[in-house]
Amino acid sequence: MNDNKKDDSEHNAQQNRVYLESKFGKEIFEVSPPLEGMPLPYHPGMDELFASRESTQWVESCIAEAFALSRERIGSLASGLSRRLFLKASGVVLAAAMLPIGTPLGKSAAYDATPSGGCTPGGGDYTYPSGTPQTDIDAFYTDTMDASMVGLAAGGTIEGRVHAAIALAGGLGDILPGHTVCIKPNCVQYKSETINGIRRSAPIFTNPDVLRYIIRAVVKRNQDPARVFVAERSSFGVSTLLQLMLSGIYHVAMQERVNVLPWDQKPYIQFPLGSKAHYLTSPISVPESIRTFDHFINVPVLKNHELPVEYTLCIKAFVGVLNPNDRLSNRHKLHDSNIPEKVAELNLCRSYTTMNIVDATEIVLSNGPTSNGMIYARPDIVIASKDRVACDSAGVAVLKYHALQQGITKNYTQKTVWQQRQIIRAGELGLGYNNPDLITLRSNTDTQVIRDITRIWSECV
Repeated sequence: MNDNKKDDSEHNAQQNRVYLESKFGKEIFEVSPPLEGMPLPYHPGMDELFASRESTQWVESCIAEAFALSRERIGSLASGLSRRLFLKASGVVLAAAMLPIGTPLGKSAAYDATPSGGCTPGGGDYTYPSGTPQTDIDAFYTDTMDASMVGLAAGGTIEGRVHAAIALAGGLGDILPGHTVCIKPNCVQYKSETINGIRRSAPIFTNPDVLRYIIRAVVKRNQDPARVFVAERSSFGVSTLLQLMLSGIYHVAMQERVNVLPWDQKPYIQFPLGSKAHYLTSPISVPESIRTFDHFINVPVLKNHELPVEYTLCIKAFVGVLNPNDRLSNRHKLHDSNIPEKVAELNLCRSYTTMNIVDATEIVLSNGPTSNGMIYARPDIVIASKDRVACDSAGVAVLKYHALQQGITKNYTQKTVWQQRQIIRAGELGLGYNNPDLITLRSNTDTQVIRDITRIWSECV
C-alpha cells in the first residue's frame, strides 16, 4: 500500500471510530491505560476493521444486536436504557446485581491480597463472587489424582462433541448447585481473512457454539445462570468488550442468561507465585476474581503461535489472566526468553481447574494468531480433561497431525508431544501429568484419523 492510500485508510478508520463512538459512547473502545511511559501497541487489524464503511456497518450491527439482547435480558430494568448508557452503566455489562434472575451473590470474607485498580475487597457492590471459594483452588492436580483421562470427541454435531468430550473426561460432577463458575474463552484481537475471494473472520476466537453448549452443561450442574461468568481479557490495547461482541461470545452469554466479565474493567491483585516459580520470580498481576470462583473452566481454541511459545492451548491461554502491563513490563520480561516456561508458571495463580475444553473445530496451523496468510484445518474435534497438561498433550497431537498432512514444518512439528516445553514445565509444577503412562486417551469414535492422532500422541523420543 503506497503512503497516500495508507493515509486515506487511517483517516477513514479514525472517522468511522468517531462515528461509532457518537452512537454507542467511547466505552466501546476504552482500555485500561498502560504503565507510565509504556505506549499502547499498534494494532493494524483494528484500523483495517474500521477502514471501510461496509466493515464499520458490520461492527455497528454487532454492537446493536448485543444491545438488543441485553435489553431483552434485563427486562423491565431496561426502561430508559439508551445505547450509550448501556455501555456506560457498568464495568461488567449487565452485572449480576442487575439481573432479575437467580439469587443475589452473597458476600464472604474478603481475599487477603491487595488489589490494584481503585477497589478494595468488601468495599462497594461486587458484580462477581468475592471471598473464599468453596473449592480448593490451590490443589495441585498431581496431589489429588493418580491418573488423568482425556476425552477426544469427533463426528456428529458440535453439541454432541462437547457433551461427549466432557463425559469421556470424567464429567462436571464437581460442580454443585449454587457454585460459582468462571468460563474463560479465548478472545484475542479480531482478524479477518480472505479465503478463495471470500472475506471472513479468522478462527482465532473460541467458537461461540462450543461455548454455548459448555454453558448449558455448567448451568445444568449449578442450576443458576446468575452464578456463571464468561470472563476474558483480550490483546493488549484493545477493548475486551468489543472483541467479545465481534466474536459472538457476548451474544451467546446473553442468550444463555449468564454474565459477561471483561477483566480489563475490574481490579487486579498482586499474586505471589511462590517457590515453585523459577522464571517468574516477582508477583504477577491477575484479576481479583480469578481467586474467588468455585470453579474455573478453560476453553481455548487450538492454534499455532508464531512467537517461541509455538502454540495456544490450555496452558498458554492463561496469558489472558495476566494484566497486559505485566505482559510487556521489564519486571517479568515475558517475551524476552523462556516464554513456554513462564507461560506454564502463570498457571500457578489457579492450580485447580474443574475442566479444560479445547475447541478444535477449526484450527490455525501456521502464521497464527493474527499474521497474514494463516493456514487452517478443520478437525471438527473437541478435547476435554480435568488435567490441563494432559489436555494440551492431546491438542498438540491434533495440531501436529494436521500440520504434517499439509506439509507444514514448524518447531512444534519437529518435536514429540512430550518434548514441548510448555508441557514439560507445567508437569514439573504439578499442574498435571506429562507422562503418557499416567494418561488415558479416550475417544467416542475409532477412525483412521483418531488412530493417527493417538499414534503421534504416544510417540516418545
